[in-house]
Amino acid sequence: MAFSIVWTDHALSDLDQIANYISRGSSAYASGFVRQIMDRADSLELFPMAGAIMPEIGRDDIRETFVKKYRLIYQVDQNEIRMLAVIHRARELPTTIVDRAS
Repeated sequence: MAFSIVWTDHALSDLDQIANYISRGSSAYASGFVRQIMDRADSLELFPMAGAIMPEIGRDDIRETFVKKYRLIYQVDQNEIRMLAVIHRARELPTTIVDRAS
């Protein structure tokens, strides 16, 4: 059974900020990178538990997968995968991640 992917406003804002930053150097690279992130998210539809449990949180339903230097943080909830955040690995994890989960 395939899960549906739902992007939270926070995750979409993260993605938009990343694209804006990268596009200062190359709009083509920014578009390609956003596509890589979206493709990785889409790959979770069939394998939602493929990502690792986040060590900072330790909950089975909140997981992460990586695209280059970025963490794609998501929550698995019944038949839905909620994208919670896209964060550079060097950045500190926002304390609101758990609050974003349903």
